[in-house]
Amino acid sequence: MEIAFSCQEMGRILNNVIIVEDTHEENNMFILTVIAHGNKEGHLKDTTGKKAWTIDELVEDVCDVKSLRGKPKIFFFQSCRGGVRLQVILL
Repeated sequence: MEIAFSCQEMGRILNNVIIVEDTHEENNMFILTVIAHGNKEGHLKDTTGKKAWTIDELVEDVCDVKSLRGKPKIFFFQSCRGGVRLQVILL
């Protein structure tokens, strides 16, 4: 299943689901996985290539949520950070 979001949709999810204060009261931890294109300045990009936010901004926004304070937070990011393509090595 592929889920691809525009910048507006990513912002809506961040503002209406992730950083809503009372959303995480009963949770013991928080895990976020983001797979996206990026650039060398650390911006994540949406499906159209538009800059959405930086990885640092996203982590800060989540860490500022009061209902997540004192709880473990795990972030997984898979994104390129430039135009250099790595050579594929088959094992």
